Amino acid sequence: MRRTRFQLSPALLDATPSHPLRTVKTGLLTLLALSWLACGEAPQPPSLPANGPEGSWHQWRGPQRDGTAFSSDPQDAGAFGTPKIIWRRPLGEGLGGIAIDDGKALVLAAKSGEEFLIALDAGNGDELWSTALGPTFLDGHGNGPRSTPLIADGRVYAHGSRFLVAADLSSGRLIWQLPLAAPPEWGFSASPLLVDGQLIVHSHLVSDPADDSAIWALHPESGEILWTSGSGHPGYASPLAAELAGQRQIVSFTGQELVGLHPATGQRLWSHRWTTSYSVNAADPIIFPGDRIFISSGYQSGAAMLHLSVDGAGTWQVEEIWRSRSMQNHFSSSVRVGDLLFGFDNATFKGISALDGQTLWRQRGFGRGSLIATDGGLAVLTEDGVLVLVASDPDGYRELARLEVLQGDVWTPPSLAGQWLYVRDHKDIACLNLAG
Repeated sequence: MRRTRFQLSPALLDATPSHPLRTVKTGLLTLLALSWLACGEAPQPPSLPANGPEGSWHQWRGPQRDGTAFSSDPQDAGAFGTPKIIWRRPLGEGLGGIAIDDGKALVLAAKSGEEFLIALDAGNGDELWSTALGPTFLDGHGNGPRSTPLIADGRVYAHGSRFLVAADLSSGRLIWQLPLAAPPEWGFSASPLLVDGQLIVHSHLVSDPADDSAIWALHPESGEILWTSGSGHPGYASPLAAELAGQRQIVSFTGQELVGLHPATGQRLWSHRWTTSYSVNAADPIIFPGDRIFISSGYQSGAAMLHLSVDGAGTWQVEEIWRSRSMQNHFSSSVRVGDLLFGFDNATFKGISALDGQTLWRQRGFGRGSLIATDGGLAVLTEDGVLVLVASDPDGYRELARLEVLQGDVWTPPSLAGQWLYVRDHKDIACLNLAG
């Protein structure tokens, strides 16, 4: 829904009695100060597009699902400036990330024990609509939903605490919904993946009481179950698509293993056992050239670089190139920059070599932070809500700028659309301009 400065949109309530979920569509009432009549239009920062950010971060971990946003043209690469807060607003409880596309920012949050899928105007933070998804997840480490919405083809897909849903992007109207079974100990954290016309989720759906599947493929238009795979704990990482050893596949890091699945059937191609205390495999795998995959977990599990191949008999082989405790991703995923990996070894921010796992440098004082990689360097969010811009330098830690944005227990990685960075904590959401 596009809005101009003078357009007024009254709030509408669309409730369907036969439906357990309801959609609340709210509009923006634009207030104009009387002084503008005398002084003219309020000045706008020249670096900010009038209709919001130029760019998209339409899913968990961004366009490539790897926590990076690099320009294909070096001339378009944007350098960091002095970050400035554009807007900030109350949001609600939750740990899920923010998806940005078509001028909208989509996020899951809980208010007064109820969970909502919320669409905000990405340019100014005003609420466009919200759809209630039932009671939220309660936990001593933080209440609320953990997953990040996926925006595609005029729809938004969201994995809440009680329902998996598809909604119309423009209005929030629910297209379909599927009830979820009991969540794992720390809630459903995986975010949906759209690949080859299928919606892939790590979850437990209420379809058959005897079905203990951990990975589900659904038809995105209807929610019809196409196939299931795996069993037991779905883990806390999100699925991704990759081509390895000449085979397109879905890579899933579940509670007990890393596995590759045929995208059309869910057939198991290969697996690599990886057990972690409490089944907390939470950081996403990272695909490297040469049919390699990096994985990392906390609780003393450490990290490994794996190599995938297929022998002459068509049998898949998984080889550990190296294994080390130099990078233990508790829940925040690392990012790849060439042959470098940057991430959080528990509460220590590090750069390591992807070739052998050796530590290149380390920096304390961030807590269990999160980060993304861009042309300008690394955008790092500390656990207590400070944004720190850091050079992606193998030779040592080099800080470029910092700005206090949020407060306390910030476990959600940033999202980036153009030069606009979106961050959240358990209460608020904020947008910053990295170009200054």
